[in-house]
Amino acid sequence: MNELNPIAQAVAQAQEQLHLAMEAKQAEDLWWWMEKGWEDQMLEKDRMRVSDKKLGVVAAKAAMVEIERKWLKVSIGFSSFSHSEFDLFSRS
Repeated sequence: MNELNPIAQAVAQAQEQLHLAMEAKQAEDLWWWMEKGWEDQMLEKDRMRVSDKKLGVVAAKAAMVEIERKWLKVSIGFSSFSHSEFDLFSRS
C-alpha cells in the first residue's frame, strides 16, 4: 500500500498541474478572443468612418452643384432683369 500512495500522489499532482495548465490556456484563449473582437470592432468603426467620409464628400459635391445651379439661375434672372430695365430707361 505504501508503494501505491506515492503513485497516487504523483497522479494527483499531475492532474492538478494539467488542470492549472488548461485553465491558463483557457484564460489565454479567452484574452485572445476578446482582443480579436476589439480589433474587429475598431476596424469596422474605421471602415464606417471612411464610408461616412466618402458619403459626406458625395453629399458636399451634390450640394455644391445645387448651389451653383441656383446661383446661375439667380444670376441669369438678375442679368435679364437688369438688361430689360436698362432697355426701358434707354427708350425714354
